[in-house]
Amino acid sequence: MKILNRLTLKSHGDLRQFAALKTPIWVFDVDAHCMWWANAAAVHFWKAPDLPSLLARDFSTDTDTARRRLRQVVDTASGSTPIQDTWTLYPGGTPIPALLSCQPVWLNDTSAGILIEVHRTHADVVDADTLRLMEAARATALAVATFSLDGQLLAQNPSSAAWHGPARARSGGRSDLEARFVDREIAHDLLDRIRADQSLSCEALVRRSDGLHWHLVSARRGRDPITGDYVAIVSEEDISEQYQQRQQQQRANQILEGTVAERTDRLRASEERYALATEMAAIWDWDVKSNKVFFSPSFIRDLGYKKQEFHDILREEGIDGLLFPDDAATFHAIVDQLVRTPDAPISEEVRFVMKDGNVRWFHAQGRMLCDDMGVPIRSVGLLTDVTRRRALETSLMAAQRLEAIGQLTGGIAHDFNNLLTVIQGNAQLLQEAGETDKELIEEIVTAVGRGADLTTHLLAFARRQMLKPTAHDLGKVLGGLQNTLRRLLTEYVTVKMELDADLWPVWVDASRLEAALLNVAINARDAMPNGGTLQICARNRVVAEDTPNLGMELEPGAYVEIAVTDTGRGMLPETLARAFEPFFSTKGVGRGSGLGLSMVLGFSRQSGGDACIDSQPNNGTRVVLMLPRSQTSPSATVSTTPGQIRRGSGEHIHVLEDNPSVQSALARMLTSIGYRVSTSTTVNGALQSTIAQDGPQLFLVDLILGAGQHGTDFLRALRATNAQTPVVLMSGLPETEMRVETTLADAYLTKPISTNHLAQAIATVLSREHQPG
Repeated sequence: MKILNRLTLKSHGDLRQFAALKTPIWVFDVDAHCMWWANAAAVHFWKAPDLPSLLARDFSTDTDTARRRLRQVVDTASGSTPIQDTWTLYPGGTPIPALLSCQPVWLNDTSAGILIEVHRTHADVVDADTLRLMEAARATALAVATFSLDGQLLAQNPSSAAWHGPARARSGGRSDLEARFVDREIAHDLLDRIRADQSLSCEALVRRSDGLHWHLVSARRGRDPITGDYVAIVSEEDISEQYQQRQQQQRANQILEGTVAERTDRLRASEERYALATEMAAIWDWDVKSNKVFFSPSFIRDLGYKKQEFHDILREEGIDGLLFPDDAATFHAIVDQLVRTPDAPISEEVRFVMKDGNVRWFHAQGRMLCDDMGVPIRSVGLLTDVTRRRALETSLMAAQRLEAIGQLTGGIAHDFNNLLTVIQGNAQLLQEAGETDKELIEEIVTAVGRGADLTTHLLAFARRQMLKPTAHDLGKVLGGLQNTLRRLLTEYVTVKMELDADLWPVWVDASRLEAALLNVAINARDAMPNGGTLQICARNRVVAEDTPNLGMELEPGAYVEIAVTDTGRGMLPETLARAFEPFFSTKGVGRGSGLGLSMVLGFSRQSGGDACIDSQPNNGTRVVLMLPRSQTSPSATVSTTPGQIRRGSGEHIHVLEDNPSVQSALARMLTSIGYRVSTSTTVNGALQSTIAQDGPQLFLVDLILGAGQHGTDFLRALRATNAQTPVVLMSGLPETEMRVETTLADAYLTKPISTNHLAQAIATVLSREHQPG
């Protein structure tokens, strides 16, 4: 939109009053990006032999920053009021800092131009570091602005002007600073902190010329070099994309099953943070011709060096002395690319080694500056520490990998339990039939038991195992375990226990807790082949909202911490990162399934707690389980011993099972213990059996059937007919996975099913049916 009250120049004759002035004055055509007119002083300033040569000069190598600043003068200046700003000009390729007065004009009513006057140059009064910082402030994508303590805009760099426009008169009682924020209280808090000589760093929703954006806002107190007054130096970084990604990640985490979801939606994305003001930014400035590199003090501090130490390394070893060795080749390739294609900015992440030997990731963003001939002369840019963000990404990927493995192992366990049911049922039938090779049959039954233990470990990791939690006195559980540990471990391993006297009761399945601790103890024993000490400590812990995560993600509440520490050889970092993965083992083939620690993790999480591992090479390992406090007191438990198989008396049992092998095995098992058996593979087939004259007295129904059918479909259809025939459901997954769907059933069996368990469940249900009342 054309601003009508600007000066319009029809020809060079309109500028005759400026021709003889000693001050360099020229008119620049912004649309064509070329010189339109200049007086003699300007021709001399630009080191041109005459005016036609200057008008013909090629300015196409000017940087995007220079073009953007010129366009901002045209677009943001109001009326005929000149704008004063400091520029670095390159007449003849030599940089000259100068204070320019810029007044927008119209050229022949069609093109936008600027009437420019040189007020003074700064080459003799400003040091080189300041000039470099000023140039970096103009070139950076980080918005930097200075405000008075009443919120009025005093100065800003081009990025800030592009986002927010020029200073404006108070509108509706709002200052320039208040007008930037959707929540004006942020502006009030910022100014209050600056008055108190405090800094501020926060995320805020800001108004920009192109709409609303999320910014990382940082502020510190400084002084106005013109008036000496205290001012607020405010920097802004657009983090809208990171903010949206974080919101999307949090929404995605809400639908993840289990603790991974609970943990990932608590993780806060580590954002890239720029310095609070230009003089505090991590900046580099590379003079290509002299091959000298300037780094700002903040970058030197980030790496933990003193200034002289840092420069000694640069002088003796060059930049390779600071780079992580694996990134040196990549870094030099980036530099070569920057020199070959100076118009293309760089945005790469590389690692630097700190003074203490630690490694930190930095995001390097910058560009190359060229002279009038297009020859690269300087490279400037910013370095942002992104170490925390990289760590977060690595942690998230590991969590997602563990969750995916958990989903897979749960499905495998279901199918495997069906196979074990067939093998176990037929083996027990052979035992009862008195087959001669009893030793072989015993080995089959034992192998089935081991397979069942394997699926239990798989389900434990996937948080799908059948748990029967009750309130337990942890002191008694650990005390009873102590003798078992001494028998399990070698005589060279000393077992120590330190238990708080007032330990809270815990809400767990005691048998699974013992199995988890035994798994940890076995790993500790194997890590101490020459002997050592295994220490088990237990204490009460309260987790609050502001409690550090302890390496775990826990809901606020009361827990009991069990820490198992050994003095073994410890783990390498890459081993520690995979320690909880199922099937991961360093013991070699045949020396373990690699499911022990994954079962510990799954059990802890399914119990409402969590687990973590801390280990260092040659410095032992510490495994911590956090278990929820029980709100009820432990009660005495009565142990039971298995009795004889309870046989049937010819009752009619109908088996609904779609797997032919499982169906056949179950039918033979039921027949062997005195029941009459009929079978079907579909819901309709089972319902047809109910209308027979001698209908079933009990249904044994598989929960997951083929062709998209489900055992609960039959259960609901049966109850809809008002039939009260008892139903026993069975599945390769524990009832905890199916709790919503099994409430109408009379009993639930988890595969693999032994003859004893099958007989006990059916007899118990049938006996309830015959009780009076």
